[in-house]
Amino acid sequence: MSTIKLDKKLKYLVIEALSAKSAMQPQLNAIALKQYHREYHQDNSRYDYYDLIPEIAQQYDQVTIADDLYSKVRSLSAECCEVHFNMMPAWDGEGDDFSPESLLGLELLTQLETIEFVAFDNVHDQTPLLVLPNLKRISEHSGLQPKIIAALRAKGVKVS
Repeated sequence: MSTIKLDKKLKYLVIEALSAKSAMQPQLNAIALKQYHREYHQDNSRYDYYDLIPEIAQQYDQVTIADDLYSKVRSLSAECCEVHFNMMPAWDGEGDDFSPESLLGLELLTQLETIEFVAFDNVHDQTPLLVLPNLKRISEHSGLQPKIIAALRAKGVKVS
């Protein structure tokens, strides 16, 4: 296992990207969604409508990603991210509940080609984007710093 710890919100996107991989299935299937979703939808739920269910988030936080899986990630997308909806069933895509705060560990994604619908507004050091050898496109983003956009475009990355 890598000693580099991903920002947990970045990790959620990686888990989403890897969710169809058979190696991830045992861990993801073990997350107790039904128990908490059932309670979430009850009239006297301890969760409010837009609450993040912390017990589910903690289970995702504990998911381990084998080093060999990082190189299988080709795309990161926050659009209709099932992992987000599992933790916050009524999430409307607004707010920074799932916006990464760091890109630490992004360099593990050596085959990453596209990033879409990711808000970089809370990420102060965006330079890890510049070391991704296969990055081709970043679309539907927010918060990318102008100097990072210019540097990415100079490398041939399409930024829209």
